[in-house]
Amino acid sequence: MFESQIDFDITEKQICDNQQWFDEGFDRNNTMYKNATIYNSLSFFYSRSSALKLIEGDYDRVFVMRLDIGNKGTGDVNFPHKFDFNSDTNKIYTPYWNQLNIGLGDMWTIMNSEDANKLSNIYDKVKSYYQTDSEYVNKMLTGWPMSEKCEFNSTAKEQFSNICLTDKTTELMTYPKWYCVNNHSLYKYFFIDMDMYKKLKFI
Repeated sequence: MFESQIDFDITEKQICDNQQWFDEGFDRNNTMYKNATIYNSLSFFYSRSSALKLIEGDYDRVFVMRLDIGNKGTGDVNFPHKFDFNSDTNKIYTPYWNQLNIGLGDMWTIMNSEDANKLSNIYDKVKSYYQTDSEYVNKMLTGWPMSEKCEFNSTAKEQFSNICLTDKTTELMTYPKWYCVNNHSLYKYFFIDMDMYKKLKFI
C-alpha cells in the first residue's frame, strides 16, 4: 500500500506547532539534530501506526521493523536472526542497546496482535506528548523514568548505564527542552504510558 507523502507541518500545524518553543535557545539547523523535528517525527510514527492498522485477525507474532536500520544497521540493533520462536508470546521483544536510559530502540519490535493494536495508537499519542504541558515533556525536564543523572554531553558514561536493568536507584536525569524531540524517548514513554513497558524483554 502506498500513499503520497503527507506534509505534516501543514496537516498538524494547529496541533503540534511547538518546534520554536522546544528549540528556544538552541540552533537546531546548525547541529547534527537538524532533521530531528516534530514533523519528521510525526511522519515516522504515522507510518508505524498506519501499517499496524492494516492488520486483520489474531496473530501470535507481529514483527514491526525498520528495514533501513533493523536489517542493515550495526550489530547491536539488527534483527536477531536466531530469534527463538518458542519464546513467550505475551512478552514484547525489542533490541538491547546501550541507550535504554533515554529511550527504546525503534529498529524492530516483536509482539502479539493485541499489543500491536495498542501500538497502532502511537501516532495520536505522540501528538499529545508534543504538547508543551504534557506529562512526557514534564518528565523529560524534571526527572526521566529509569535514567541516571549525569552531565548532559555525548561522553558521560552514566547515560549508557542501562540502569533499568539493575536494582540500582539514583537521581533521575533531566534534559533540555530541545531534546524532547527524540523518537527513542517518545517510544519509551509510549510503552510506559500504555503500561506495556513491564512486558519488554531486551534481546
